Order: sequence, then structure tokens, then C-alpha cells
Amino acid sequence: DTIAADFQRNEVSAKIVLHVRRFVEQVRFAKRSFKKQVFCLKQSQNKGAKMNDQKDQILTKKEDLKIYDGISSEIFAGGLPRVTLLFGATPYANAGAALVSFPKGVRTAWHTHPAGQNLIVTKGKIYTGTASGVLQIARAGDVVLCPPDVKHWHGAGLDEGGEHIAVTFEKDGRNVVWLEHISQSEYENFVKPADEQEKKDK
Repeated sequence: DTIAADFQRNEVSAKIVLHVRRFVEQVRFAKRSFKKQVFCLKQSQNKGAKMNDQKDQILTKKEDLKIYDGISSEIFAGGLPRVTLLFGATPYANAGAALVSFPKGVRTAWHTHPAGQNLIVTKGKIYTGTASGVLQIARAGDVVLCPPDVKHWHGAGLDEGGEHIAVTFEKDGRNVVWLEHISQSEYENFVKPADEQEKKDK
């Protein structure tokens, strides 16, 4: 009886430790996400202050565009995309844009946008799915309009990369809320049936 009781206590303790570790990981993830959002907000505010005095058009050469170095596996899965910053929000235009190049198999985590987002596909194919189970495939020249607060993901397919310009709008200084990752099996359950259906429709 004593051995059984000790075993049960150890099992309960192990479960408690596991739950605590998971909670700590979630807190750490939330802190990192918050720091990124604050950093983006500060960048936007600094640019906005400079743009207040703007009187003429500004031309930014492609060689002067910055590669965003804040990309991490916390918000992307299957690898990492290349993100080129095109422009940020200004006092007269409440949106920023980036050119995002996804190698095959790479996709975002689930997320929402407080003020919505538009995707303009420039190369290859972009897959985007929503929490309601809808999957859409967009090709070069296609445009995806995502309303505010729609939980979704987007990225490349299993066999082909894709690229899009993301125009993201801000609300109260925020433009995105990152959520959990879409698992590999969940991702494949979106993409494979869509690819098979596409072959049948040809």
C-alpha cells in the first residue's frame, strides 16, 4: 500500500511539473510576442514622427529596402521565410507592407489582424486557411482580403514555394496577434485535399 501511494504521489507530482513547465513556456512565448509588438509599434511611431514633416514623395530603391531580422520559429513553421520590409504605417496611411517569400512547406502560425490584411500574390502559389476549415489557393496576380479578427494562416504548399506582398492595417498600434502553431498534420490536411481537388478540376 505504501509503495502504491508513493507511486501515485510521484505520478501526480510529475503531472504538476509538466503543467507548470507548459505554463512557463506559454508565459515566455507571450512575453516575447509582446516585446516584438512593442518593438514594431515603436518603429511605426518613429517613422510616423518623421513622416509628419513630409512634403514630397519619397522613393526607396529596392537595394535600400531592409530585410526583417525578427523572423523566428515562434511564428513560422516548416522553416523560415524571407521578409523584406516595404513601408510602415504613417499618420496619413494606417498600414504597412512587406514582401514575404515562402520556401515550400513554410507557413505562418495561426494569427489574426485587429484591422485586417490584404495579400497580393507575386510569385508561385500561396495557400491560406481559416479556423472555419476553408482553404484557398492564390496564384501570382491574385489578391486575398482578410477581414479583422479572422483566425487564419498562410504560406507555401508542400511542393512549391510562393511569395506575396502583405499589406497589414493597424488598430491601436497593433497589426497582428500571433497564436498557436498549425501542426504538420493539420497543415497537410488543409493542403493535400486542395491539391487533389485542383488536379481533378483541370
